[in-house]
Amino acid sequence: MKKFIILSTHFWPERFIINDLAEKFKKKGCKFSVITGMPNYPKGEIFKKYKNIKKLYREYFKGIEVLRIPIYPRKNASSFNLIINYLSFIFNGIRFLKSHKFEDKIENIFVYATSPITACLLGIYLKKKLNCKMVIWVQDLWPESVKSTGHIKNLFFLKIISKIVKYIYENTDIIIAQSNSFKNNIKKYSNKKIHVVENFHWNLKSKSKIKFNNSLKKIINNYFCVTFAGNIGKAQSIITILKAAKKLETYKKIKFLFIGEGSEIIKYKNYIKKNNIKNVNFLGSFNSAKTFQILRRSKIQVLTLKKEYIFSLTIPQKFSTYLAVGKPLVISADGEVAKITNKFKVGLTGNAENYNQLAQNILKLYKSRKSKIKKIETNCKKLFKEKFEINNQSKKLLNLIYS
Repeated sequence: MKKFIILSTHFWPERFIINDLAEKFKKKGCKFSVITGMPNYPKGEIFKKYKNIKKLYREYFKGIEVLRIPIYPRKNASSFNLIINYLSFIFNGIRFLKSHKFEDKIENIFVYATSPITACLLGIYLKKKLNCKMVIWVQDLWPESVKSTGHIKNLFFLKIISKIVKYIYENTDIIIAQSNSFKNNIKKYSNKKIHVVENFHWNLKSKSKIKFNNSLKKIINNYFCVTFAGNIGKAQSIITILKAAKKLETYKKIKFLFIGEGSEIIKYKNYIKKNNIKNVNFLGSFNSAKTFQILRRSKIQVLTLKKEYIFSLTIPQKFSTYLAVGKPLVISADGEVAKITNKFKVGLTGNAENYNQLAQNILKLYKSRKSKIKKIETNCKKLFKEKFEINNQSKKLLNLIYS
């Protein structure tokens, strides 16, 4: 079987679906190595085990060879720190991989292209060095993403990034988009055929019994829990949920739960304190299995995005997770994810950043009959099996990698 490389800025012990995809590839008998950076997401500091490593570092994850590149950490995710973080991955990658000799002939580079897409430049370097093909699975659209998050507003720099993006797509053999809307956007930069493989839900098999502390157990057992799980950053418009929570505070049985960490978490905790919002709990970060169980015992799952063009094209990773859980969704977002939610009747939708609509939709589900909720839950599980199940999606990706 041909050997390939997975190139990803993030990998285990960071929590990204590329971990589960790698495991799935391994079980299918694929031969590959992972090239990644030193783990530092989401808190922005290099994990303790890797802090003092200044050279290419080899280790193994469930029998998979992992080569780690020293990087400058994200720190507080300021524009400056992110730029240095992105550049360090490329330059140190070239520096340390220049003299590295791979044991087997590499047939392909598979890039899991989360932000920054500039990581693909390292992929292009390796493609030329190893004389092989490159496949990229686009998870974030540039330059739209950096513009919408406010990290770069200068039109001159945005134009430069557009040229870099075009160069990346021109030097890629196979381009895969994570949604149909992404596909249409990528066509602005490339005339190549664009394939679509939606993000799948991560692996949740856990041999150990999931335990909750008494405080969390009390909340889950006694309240109508509306739960958000994932990154708490600028793109997610958490403020929309907090304003909806404030609007619904007279309904004493409704409780809002947040699972995850992120660059904006302190800001939102201060907002809660300042506005005396009593029905919100930030639970912190959990592993995927525990997160799944909390979502499963909640009544509603909430997904919000900022009102920006880029986010209207995105199907967030949490969407497939929510479908796998099988509880009704309330969406406050424009575009692709709202269209799918409405088409397959897996929840209720409102416009991005419209907290009044979000509050109304939560209230509708709170007051809904059990038969209506049961129908939505069935629709969630059906859609998940059809479009977001890991076995089906990994087969599609492998077929493209080996094509």
